[in-house]
Amino acid sequence: KNITVNKPEARRVIKLLKTYRDRNNLPLPTLMVEQCVVAALSDNNFGIHPSDTENLLNSMDFIAKKLEHKSLIDIANSNNNLHDKLTGMQKDYIANQLNSDIRRIEENPRYIKEVFEC
Repeated sequence: KNITVNKPEARRVIKLLKTYRDRNNLPLPTLMVEQCVVAALSDNNFGIHPSDTENLLNSMDFIAKKLEHKSLIDIANSNNNLHDKLTGMQKDYIANQLNSDIRRIEENPRYIKEVFEC
């Protein structure tokens, strides 16, 4: 639960991704969102960008790529494979949705407003 302590950028992106997940009815577990965002924004991967939009897109890309792997181990419990919570079809659907929206946002930055419009 403390993975976002002293990481305000990660908390903002997690909040955005949860809103995105809920608006698109994606069966993406919260724990997977939190763990992937922190990993995506780490220095070993994309790092932290000054733009929340760029951090969001990097995190979406990271999650989509992680869904293609066979396992994603919970950092708090090494016996917990987060992929076990999703079927193969769900993983493919989520990855396709994320990749599609990343492309649409990159092609037309105004599309991000449509993604989060209430």
